[in-house]
Amino acid sequence: MRIGVAGPFDPSGIPEYFPEGKAPHINPTASSVTAYVSGLLKTGNTVTVITSDPFGKDTVTIEGKGIKLIVLPGRFRIRGFGRYRMHRRIRDCIEKELGSMDVLHAQWTYEYALAAKAFVDRLPVYCSVRDWCPYLMTIAKGVKNAYYWRMSHAMFKKVMGEKKIGFIANSEYTRGEILGAYPENEVTLIPNPILERFIITNREKRPDSPVFVSISQSLTNVRKNYHTLLKAFSLLLKERPDARLKLIGSYTEEWKASMEAEGLMKNTELLGSLSHDEVFGVLDGATCLVHPSLEETFGNILLEAMARRVVCIGGKSSGAVPQVLGEGRFGLLCDVTDPVSIAEAMRASLDAELAEGLVESASKRLTDNFTETKVAERHLRLFLSGKRSIKDNE
Repeated sequence: MRIGVAGPFDPSGIPEYFPEGKAPHINPTASSVTAYVSGLLKTGNTVTVITSDPFGKDTVTIEGKGIKLIVLPGRFRIRGFGRYRMHRRIRDCIEKELGSMDVLHAQWTYEYALAAKAFVDRLPVYCSVRDWCPYLMTIAKGVKNAYYWRMSHAMFKKVMGEKKIGFIANSEYTRGEILGAYPENEVTLIPNPILERFIITNREKRPDSPVFVSISQSLTNVRKNYHTLLKAFSLLLKERPDARLKLIGSYTEEWKASMEAEGLMKNTELLGSLSHDEVFGVLDGATCLVHPSLEETFGNILLEAMARRVVCIGGKSSGAVPQVLGEGRFGLLCDVTDPVSIAEAMRASLDAELAEGLVESASKRLTDNFTETKVAERHLRLFLSGKRSIKDNE
């Protein structure tokens, strides 16, 4: 098939498809879309990717092996309403490339999906819902964030109100949210993928003393709940003073100072933002991944920890997290609003027999369900059906 993909995408994640293995490193948080595109290419399709560079000034087009990449400039001379102007750039680009597409697949529910909406009468259009805007609006702090999410919600409502789009939910949680708010929409469940090259089949060495890792785009994000995790770790240190905690993600000096003022930074290392390969390097030296997020529509970092045979801890009521962890069959679940509950799960993760059983089960689930080719095949079944949605077993 000839598939158009419109959304954030990091071509540097799949350099083998680009001339001389060179591709721009942009949109580092779009790992699920990068893996999905790789899966489409591996299964013999041609892909036109329309994405943007937030810092770019000019349009860049790169022709690769089965892929045409168009990177639109995300920078505007005049600030304000930039996302709406971005949607027009995307729409105009899709118009030029439409003849090379059998289907158009937008990622997230904002400017890319709003641009794709303009073409529902000209070819099949699908949209993967990768976060849930109504929830994110409720936790937006500060004037700038509140404004950003109001603008986002306006686009979200226009997209979700389009009955000719086939919606793809990345988890049962996401599907439930969509159908609860828009029961008339057609929704197919297809999970996020991971690049197969990240999956290891055995792990020879583990750290001598406990090393806990937690990873987020931002450590200061209220939804990611790092204050509670630090409280939990301080409790664990009373029993295991040799334990260490490594946090990956951006943070402010004010946030760091406030955590230090509460005495919550003992044995804790702030690594800042790291590249994808650097993240895997940290995971390879970890005993356990702790994901304290209060809500996720999926949680790709859980797949990445599973891929490196690291036991995972997540919230039992954190959106899709318990589903990804098989309701406790593939990782430990706890109440992430309670430091004592997180500390108990961290303690349990140090049981070697329990951890090995969880890792083995998680590894099998990963290879059976979440590899790039498995997920791409599920998308292709949907696209080839000619329908806006299909049942999970079709």
